[in-house]
Amino acid sequence: MNSREHILQAVTHSQPPGGSLPVLPEVYAGAHVAETFITCVETIGGLVVRVAGIQAVQQYIETWFPRPNRIIHTLPELKYGEFRHVRTATGHDLETVDLAVLRGEFGVAENGAIWLDDTTLPHRALPFICDHLALLLDESALVPTLHEAYQRLSGNPFSYGVFIAGPSKTADIEQSLVIGAHGARSLTVFLLAHTAINPC
Repeated sequence: MNSREHILQAVTHSQPPGGSLPVLPEVYAGAHVAETFITCVETIGGLVVRVAGIQAVQQYIETWFPRPNRIIHTLPELKYGEFRHVRTATGHDLETVDLAVLRGEFGVAENGAIWLDDTTLPHRALPFICDHLALLLDESALVPTLHEAYQRLSGNPFSYGVFIAGPSKTADIEQSLVIGAHGARSLTVFLLAHTAINPC
């Protein structure tokens, strides 16, 4: 037995006795999940707008983003801007996007993060290169914690995914918070109500 094998054998025989894993407390539950999510998103600089359907989303956009140079979205029900359902060839094609409206897969209540992946994204740069970002999220797709978020991701095939929490920001320089430092200047989350029977 050489020294390497001797060390590895010593480590193997020096393991502490196994024990059961602790039970994690349920931090958020029931009806408080949506309220916790909204509080977290707004605390980190985002805005949550509760809507009953896509028509309310379109009305909001027409009111608060009245004359954008360019809107790209991935919602076929939205009759506004450019609908993209296939991958965009290059990120350079997206450099003039003022507003991107995308569908989030699910949200996390404890930190306000929203998961996006390449199954619905035209290009991975789009959420970061646009001036303003809006995400449509079903209220029923909220999970309380990141533990449950990663359980939900387990086994799902995707080659790229990202959690987005709030607009771009930094406080590196003189500890002064700057919103819109490296990416979208604003984040609007359209939270689609549980009771929306027809999202159109």
